[in-house]
Amino acid sequence: MTEEEWLACEDHHVIWDHLAVNASARKRRLFSCRCCREVWHFLDEECREAVEIAERYADGEATADQLAELHAAVQPVRGDWNDGEYGYASPEDAARVRVIAAAEDEHSQAESWSLSIGNRSDELASPEILKSLRLMRELIGNPFRLLSVDPVWLTPAVVSLAQAAYDERLLPSGELDLIRLAILADALEEAGCSDPAILGHLRGSGPHVRGCHVVDLLLRGPE
Repeated sequence: MTEEEWLACEDHHVIWDHLAVNASARKRRLFSCRCCREVWHFLDEECREAVEIAERYADGEATADQLAELHAAVQPVRGDWNDGEYGYASPEDAARVRVIAAAEDEHSQAESWSLSIGNRSDELASPEILKSLRLMRELIGNPFRLLSVDPVWLTPAVVSLAQAAYDERLLPSGELDLIRLAILADALEEAGCSDPAILGHLRGSGPHVRGCHVVDLLLRGPE
């Protein structure tokens, strides 16, 4: 795949297969958690708690035992075949499947995180698929044009603003605040950053979520 094909691709199978191999376990889990927040209104309190624990686990703030306990608690969901397509009895069951993917351990998640958006339909460019593709690019960026951060840009103000943007997100959507990100971009520019990919992404309309490749780069370095 070339850079042009990556940027224009609307085939989620192609990008999915690329990310399944190259994305970190943390990125995959945050992807799954964001997909859960897309259907938050269908989740009961147990499932919502599982998503929150999975997010905390991704950032090292919850234990593997906590994750395993919640994964076991949300397991009992069964789908069925109907008119040649695999589906679930209710939107609540379909949403619960996303939670199962978010709460899986790393080994299982690497094989089955596609559960996060349900069926891997062959239909291209559906609204759900396009949404998932935007989310993947939000988390991964452009693998053909890797970004780098000059340590000089990481002033106390920049780091503090980046951490606040990561922590003080909008709930229950989990989206990062666009105003905070725009202020972060201004601070980066004042610190000497002129990279249009970095500044343009932070000033873009998003949606931006935890795992945003630019915010992660500022806080965590390459992942």
